[in-house]
Amino acid sequence: MGKWDGRRVAVAWDDARKALIVVWNEKGATCTRASIWNGKDLVALTGPGVSTGGAIDGEDETLPEFVLPATHPVTGRALFSGSDGIPKMLSPEGTWIELDAYPQAVEVLTPGPDGLVAWHSYGTASWNGTTWKQRDPWVSMRIDDTDRPHLVSRDLAFEILAYRASDERWAPPKTTGRKPEGASHTLVVDPRSGRIFVSAGHDDGTPLRTTWEWSESEGWCELKTESAPLPRADGVGVVVGDELIITGGVLPQTLDYHPHPTPTRMTEHFDGRRWTAYPEFHAPSNVRLLETDPVTGAIFAVEDRGNDVVLWAYQGEGRWNEGITISVQKEDDSPEGREDPRFAFDAKRRRLLMLRPFEIDCLGTGIFAAELAPWLDTLTAPGAEGSTIPIRKHDALNAFLAPSAAPIPVDWGAVESWLGLRLPADYKALVSAYGPLDIGEHIWLHMPCAVAGLFEYHEWLTKNHKYCRAVARDAPARGKPAVFHPAAGGLLLWGETRQSSFLFWDTSASDNPDEWPVVSFSVSAADQNVVPWHNYEMPLLQMLSAAIHDGVPLAGDATLGPLPAMAQRTANLAHDAVPWVPPPPAPPKNGKAEARRRKALTEGSGLAAIKVLVPPPKERYLGDATWEKVFEALGTRLPAEYVTLMNTYGAGCWSEYLRFGPPLAIDHKLGLVCQVAEVLEGYRSLRADHPQYHPLPTWPEPGGFLPFADSIDGDYVGWLTQGAPDEWPVIVYPHSADQGPPLTGKLTDILLEWLRGRFSTDGLPELDEPLETIGFEPWTEKDDEDEES
Repeated sequence: MGKWDGRRVAVAWDDARKALIVVWNEKGATCTRASIWNGKDLVALTGPGVSTGGAIDGEDETLPEFVLPATHPVTGRALFSGSDGIPKMLSPEGTWIELDAYPQAVEVLTPGPDGLVAWHSYGTASWNGTTWKQRDPWVSMRIDDTDRPHLVSRDLAFEILAYRASDERWAPPKTTGRKPEGASHTLVVDPRSGRIFVSAGHDDGTPLRTTWEWSESEGWCELKTESAPLPRADGVGVVVGDELIITGGVLPQTLDYHPHPTPTRMTEHFDGRRWTAYPEFHAPSNVRLLETDPVTGAIFAVEDRGNDVVLWAYQGEGRWNEGITISVQKEDDSPEGREDPRFAFDAKRRRLLMLRPFEIDCLGTGIFAAELAPWLDTLTAPGAEGSTIPIRKHDALNAFLAPSAAPIPVDWGAVESWLGLRLPADYKALVSAYGPLDIGEHIWLHMPCAVAGLFEYHEWLTKNHKYCRAVARDAPARGKPAVFHPAAGGLLLWGETRQSSFLFWDTSASDNPDEWPVVSFSVSAADQNVVPWHNYEMPLLQMLSAAIHDGVPLAGDATLGPLPAMAQRTANLAHDAVPWVPPPPAPPKNGKAEARRRKALTEGSGLAAIKVLVPPPKERYLGDATWEKVFEALGTRLPAEYVTLMNTYGAGCWSEYLRFGPPLAIDHKLGLVCQVAEVLEGYRSLRADHPQYHPLPTWPEPGGFLPFADSIDGDYVGWLTQGAPDEWPVIVYPHSADQGPPLTGKLTDILLEWLRGRFSTDGLPELDEPLETIGFEPWTEKDDEDEES
């Protein structure tokens, strides 16, 4: 076996020879030796200019110093790039061939008639595998403030350059009429027909939503489409059959002139008539190339991640599978910063080619090659037998104008862990990209986020689940009674409408959250004693698309839509929304105490049973006065059981619904004395105008109504002051119903039965699942200070 003895050894595979080339500088010599490793021995190369023993004569400065060896992507010859920056290829005869320097400021790299074509700031150049050749320096590039091109153009008017092999020149064919305007469009060439499609982009920052087509016979033509493309800038695309598929780029809120642009993950289809957009959370970002493999028909994207290139396989309908990762980081001599690379797909050899502008990289010519055939052979075309998901043509959010506010980060793992459910991918993708949305000026799509004093996801979800459960209980039912999350298979709220309807997923419909149908619940229908439910039997995006384009029914005779084809950030969540943090888990329950609570649901009476169901708070707030002062201010004593109840619990809210103000805070606007005066003054005014709806006398009239609590819905609970205070009957003054009779029983007995879920009346709805819903939130001194301020 041969061996070498020298310095600066380098090796590279020579595909043409099917062997490994070994080169080195011999110690003390001004020559370079080259040998072939055939698997057993080193065989010296001989030929013109090569001395016996494989020494290639020459001065040190003219010889390759063997940095960055690699294989030539076209000829398959071994390449070695020296520190002089000039790449050298070993010829079949064993001589070194210098390769011309590649063009600078390359913007677009595409396969061309004789190898590769680079569009750059100074014109065009082609690479035939050995040399770069400059062409047509008069051709100017349309460059915007990010130094990225859109189409080769002259005088800011779009031009299409056609290659003439006879004189190796690129020249624009003659076109007439209007041409596309603006910048940062998505440009897609149909290789079969030669047609070119240009869509979206922007004009001095104003989003464009047009679609243009160029053909050699017709020139430029703006297409009249039934829906508009997303206002995407700098996307990439491919024509597959009769469909145009586009991905990558950025959307208006993150255009390139934005300080920190964020690439979009949304994919669009165009069938020549209608654009369909598919948001997807797990999809490629910063996509540089979208191509079709000529062998399998598979569609794949090239994602640039800096030191890595990631390939993704397209499955249809905006769904992607992450594939292989190719490392392009150089170990020792990679510069601190680098220009964005340019990619091209060598379809004939099924190779990915990458060019780094302004760099001499592993091929000296600035071109990096990666074999894709082994990975591509594992793929299938979308829609073909064996593919994961076929491409289906249906509308999604294809007409939305992207909101201008930045997205709100979401920790989906934490959210789904707290919910105990996986959420639909289309929902996660949509709110991850845009945040909470006001869709079509009628639908509020909410998300896990928080705005101080306005919105908190946990509170919104649990409060509205309880509210809808209470309203649905008294409404006409269709089928089995509604069950709400967190019960197994319960309805899960995701949005609301301006028509007092709530929008849910039916989580019982499938184990796959992407198949959960949308169900609406109409409060107004329930109030009219009409079945308030409607199941759309379609997932989120399909339901939204139907609402926009055709309109969808609501309960009763109401409809939702057709809606304006637009979406914007929900007004009160536009600026101050922050990421949502799930509440900490509830402390483990005491087994014995829980058993006593369950027993108290059916056994015991009065305040004693209430104290078992809802243990009194350690600290309570009543106010600073005395009971005698309160009796003096009101002009009457109060029932002893009320005094005892307030001394035991203080002011606060029962089951997040029934509120007792601080009775001893005489001068507080929410204290008992001030509330009695305010409520009765309003009642008397209403009674004067509508006595038929307000028949009660008011304190201090004989038997007059004396309120002591109110509900979050504006109902009031009080006494009819008939006889001695301990004999006063309790009565509810309902906000949204006719006045009913006095209730049977004392205050503590009524409160106990209500907490047990066994009593309800207008203004005091029945509680669901008492052990889960009952509780008492005490009034604190901080609450007192907040109210006063």
